[in-house]
Amino acid sequence: MATVRALMAAVDRVIFDALKKPLLRYALGLVIFSLALGVRLAIFPLDAGYPFFTFYPAVVLTALACGTGPALAGIVLSSIVSDYLLIPPAWSISLTFPSLAAIAIYATSSVFICLMIRKSRQGIVERSLLTAVVRSTDIAIMSKTMEGVITCWNPEAERIFGYSAAEALGKQITMLFPPDRIQEEVELLARSSRGETIAGYETVRLRKDGSPLEVSVTQSPIRDRFGRVTGVSIIDHDITRQRASEESLRLSNRNLTEAVAELKRSNKELDDFAFIASHDLKEPLRGIHNYVSFLQEDYANRLDVEGRSMLDRIQRLAERMTALTDSLLTLSRLGSTPLPMESVDLEEVLNGVAEDIKPVLGSLNVELRRGGRLPVVTGNLLRIQEVFQNLIVNAAKYNDKPEKWVEVGCKQTGAAPVIYVRDNGIGIPPHHRDVVFRIFKRLHDQNKFGGGAGAGLTIVKKIIERHDGRIWLESEEGAGTTFYFTLAKGL
Repeated sequence: MATVRALMAAVDRVIFDALKKPLLRYALGLVIFSLALGVRLAIFPLDAGYPFFTFYPAVVLTALACGTGPALAGIVLSSIVSDYLLIPPAWSISLTFPSLAAIAIYATSSVFICLMIRKSRQGIVERSLLTAVVRSTDIAIMSKTMEGVITCWNPEAERIFGYSAAEALGKQITMLFPPDRIQEEVELLARSSRGETIAGYETVRLRKDGSPLEVSVTQSPIRDRFGRVTGVSIIDHDITRQRASEESLRLSNRNLTEAVAELKRSNKELDDFAFIASHDLKEPLRGIHNYVSFLQEDYANRLDVEGRSMLDRIQRLAERMTALTDSLLTLSRLGSTPLPMESVDLEEVLNGVAEDIKPVLGSLNVELRRGGRLPVVTGNLLRIQEVFQNLIVNAAKYNDKPEKWVEVGCKQTGAAPVIYVRDNGIGIPPHHRDVVFRIFKRLHDQNKFGGGAGAGLTIVKKIIERHDGRIWLESEEGAGTTFYFTLAKGL
């Protein structure tokens, strides 16, 4: 059988692969059957009772070399020629029962030979393909008998276990098992004998050097043509790196969880500190403010101009410090207290804010413009009011144009509506745009553009982040600034 398979493979490589065009295959088939006819005529009439015996080898050779189509064509032609030349009466077409029966037997048996060769060829191709897959895959593939004897061992099995095929074939599969896992083989064989397929069974095997190897095992029963389980195919997938990655991921997740918990604790401590510090600072500041007021009222006439100026400066510093502590207290409360949410009509919020800051806008001679109706969102009413008030008042203050204006509107550029507050003011230099949201960060002298604590934009950013939104800006120095923000919780 091995010799026949080798011959068939050789014929495939040398002849069949060379004859890619059908015309050449049919021509070669015609030559083979012509040679068979020549041999048959050469010995005629010594074997007159066996007109087809030289054509059977031609059928086999043509089926092997040229394929089933040329072989069938040769069977038809040889049947006609034999009937005309070799079946009495010769040199004429005979349609007698014996001649028709002989042709039918020859044709049937020849077709059967062609089909068997075709099936054998397909089996060889499939086995070659399967062998190539088994040898080239990066998964260890092996097989064993029902007695646990290794019968197949691919190159990947050699690599991960360290045994060559010569060392493994014919040996017991238990040579790969740790001593405390030998019982596994009994259980696995019992399940395979019942026809079970075992998938993803994670266990430990031993390499040739004795080191452990974590594997995921898949076993499938091998059946003969009668359906009986005669062996087991095994796939062992090395999961050592996978386990190491999983362990590393678990460690990273644990570290991340601990870091998040520590960050939450630290943030809470910072919020508590800011609240306590700002709250406790207000009392001495109030005392300083009161004593300075008493001095100004009761002792101002006893002080010279410079003394009264110093008292005024102390008073301003105390007021500024009070504003700073108030801002710090507001910011700490934003980070620690829950925000109750409700349906908020931003158009109504803007109307209310515009009415509240009307005196400020009037004193600064600023026009408030509308850029379309604002949407209804879900948010915290009081905090959203703070956002609008801070942004509009800031825009109104930082403006040196003869005709000042602030525009509030909405852009629907995507799924989330984007609210904007635009002005034609002094603008923000590019190198300062990253720091405007920092607490107590002022870009100008304390006495310019109406002063302030420098915490307004920090509070605005914090409020928007508490609504799962974001805020950003676009600005042109000397031509104005536009602040954009979204409120994700309101969508």
